[in-house]
Amino acid sequence: MKKTLIYFKKIYYSDIYISNLNNLGNIILNSYSKYDGFALLPGTDAMSTTASIMSFKLQGLLNF
Repeated sequence: MKKTLIYFKKIYYSDIYISNLNNLGNIILNSYSKYDGFALLPGTDAMSTTASIMSFKLQGLLNF
């Protein structure tokens, strides 16, 4: 099984903007068919914001 790691520089919670999370969502959308899964590792301060925005950004991606 091939494993790929895409690393982004650390962004602190006080520096997170919608554009950062929008770009991250676009990367996932554009790469979805190439990988088996994705892991986002936000800190505890950004966890709820990241989860909320990603749930809207990636809505409809999984069609069961």
